[in-house]
Amino acid sequence: MVKAAGVADPDDRMEAVGRLIDEESRVSMMIGVTVGFELAHQLMERENQAEEG
Repeated sequence: MVKAAGVADPDDRMEAVGRLIDEESRVSMMIGVTVGFELAHQLMERENQAEEG
């Protein structure tokens, strides 16, 4: 963030901050997908245990 905000040229600074926001958005989406898959796995496992027991 400091590197992106420290760019002298305003246009370059906006581009650097935009890239940083894009990267953080992608990371957040990947985390969300991972959590969703794990939740689905846990729910399927719980459902299978309920059917067996």
